[in-house]
Amino acid sequence: MSWCLLDQSHQQFLILGESQNGVRAIKLAAQLNLSVIPMDVHLRQLAGIGTTEPILPVNSEAKVLILIIFGVEQYIYRAVSEGASGFRLKSSEPEELLGAVRAVAEGAAPLSPRVARLVLTEAVAKGHMTAIMLKLGARNRVDAALTAYRAEIVSP
Repeated sequence: MSWCLLDQSHQQFLILGESQNGVRAIKLAAQLNLSVIPMDVHLRQLAGIGTTEPILPVNSEAKVLILIIFGVEQYIYRAVSEGASGFRLKSSEPEELLGAVRAVAEGAAPLSPRVARLVLTEAVAKGHMTAIMLKLGARNRVDAALTAYRAEIVSP
């Protein structure tokens, strides 16, 4: 994993640090002034997504760009909930990766087209529905809808 600081005036990147494990990544994030952290989901000792949440409190200015491989829908929801700012596939072209780092630094939330399609898959939708039903204590989708209506979360 390499970390970048984007020099906004010259649109250049400066690599300030690297770590192959999540524990060291958290320590480095606390020491370095980082604007964007490209984070591999497969770090040793502490997974990249699990590293995202503890990094943000020690470096509140940093934005995390998660680098994933194809077919890892389960990582996307967790990464967003832990504070990730965007996603790119590891197989992206270098120009696309640099563009994603710039976009994250500027406050955007980039998704590669293939990642965007993953987010919209039926499996992800079912996973979200299951999570909603668990949070609402609902037995099924109809019960979830009724509970949400009664709590004025949704309207007819």
